[in-house]
Amino acid sequence: MRLCVGHSDAVDSDDAIDEVIDGLTSSLAGSSPLGALVYASPIYDHELIIATLAERWPDCVIAGCTADGEFTSVAGFAGDSVAVGLIVADPSLVSCGAALIPGLAEAPEAVVRLAIREAGEGLSGAATACFVFCDPFAVDLVSLCALLSAETPDDCIVVGGAAADHRIRLGQPSSPLQFGASGVASDAVSVLLVSGESLFSTGAACGWQPVGMPSVVTKAQGNVVLEIDDKPATVALKRWYPGIVDTVSAPGDRPIAVCDDGKALSMRPLFGVDEEAGALIFGGSVPEGSEFRICEVLKSGLLTAASASAREALDSYPGVAPQGALVVNCAARKWTLGTETASEAAQIAGVLGGIPHLGFYSFGELIPNRDGASYFQSHTCATVVFGSV
Repeated sequence: MRLCVGHSDAVDSDDAIDEVIDGLTSSLAGSSPLGALVYASPIYDHELIIATLAERWPDCVIAGCTADGEFTSVAGFAGDSVAVGLIVADPSLVSCGAALIPGLAEAPEAVVRLAIREAGEGLSGAATACFVFCDPFAVDLVSLCALLSAETPDDCIVVGGAAADHRIRLGQPSSPLQFGASGVASDAVSVLLVSGESLFSTGAACGWQPVGMPSVVTKAQGNVVLEIDDKPATVALKRWYPGIVDTVSAPGDRPIAVCDDGKALSMRPLFGVDEEAGALIFGGSVPEGSEFRICEVLKSGLLTAASASAREALDSYPGVAPQGALVVNCAARKWTLGTETASEAAQIAGVLGGIPHLGFYSFGELIPNRDGASYFQSHTCATVVFGSV
């Protein structure tokens, strides 16, 4: 099982997908792909891109989403581009299935269950890996991880990310989109399942560091924190970040570290502030009793963490030589790095060496925890490497 990668930052959608297909065709060397992962900037004609891929390889299943930046082993980082990875393997040994199901906000349990079932119809055995992409604003991502873990086998790794759209940060109309062979959707979940003789390993690292004394969440409802230390949550926020109420306009500008069981530390992106209610709105549920701590970061810390993520995935790989890698990286890392964003892609490429890889900047990362179950993390670089048995 290997990965073939195509990447183009051509402005015109037709030119971009043609360049991507040319690169993929050369890399395939006559092989037929089983599955495709597609990441694209919001500026493109996504229906055209998906339709062109489906016409070129009609038996190849498709999953993916819009991104806040893409990076690959063939072209490095690009802020607005189309990146496609094709999964290639002997179909008698490996199989792929995919599904794109909308309606996530209204019926998340039913949508996830249907997506896994439909994608599973294309498999010849139990799923060993699940790549998932979703609308970040349609569902609590913590709950989504629990649903995915419940619907997939215990030994199936679940890795993915929430679709991104950089226009949100600019205060422009936007809608993160999800892709499938049937086309493009919002408020949806897109999954690609893999089964058969393949090996996977993962790594993840953050780079942000909690600082100062912790505060305690004393009142919360899901992802809405109402009180911290028995005071309106916005009071604590203003103490940490003066003037933030007037500046929060995009998810993840300022991360908060949440410790919800005395041990497990997770990052939570701040999606918004409800000044009237004194509430903070996060990209994931925050239980009452959780400890809150503000976080700080140096750019060098992000670059070190990116390398650590790739290194952990490689070091834990159970086979001899991985033949592909996928990376899901938080968009807040890109915003923090600014003009140094390409350095993060270079750090990852340096660790992976010549392994073909494909990555995107997301609005939330879904990665396995140390027990193997899927969980939601933010501000994180997550890497999965894979190959044949």
